[in-house]
Amino acid sequence: MLHLSAQFAYIDPSTASQIVMVISGIVISFAITLGILRTKIAMFFQKRKITRMEKRISKENQETKPEAKPEA
Repeated sequence: MLHLSAQFAYIDPSTASQIVMVISGIVISFAITLGILRTKIAMFFQKRKITRMEKRISKENQETKPEAKPEA
């Protein structure tokens, strides 16, 4: 059979501060990673938007440009 009894443990201040530093490091790392990913995703969609606009502008310029008449 299992013998369960209450266990009392003491966490000294240095151990507690190390635990807090590890947890804060994990949180900060996660936040930085999310920020980098968000920036990369935004840049990806911005490049797509610029490419579409360039194609549309070049198409409009080709439609409005008068045909060059050959000189005889």
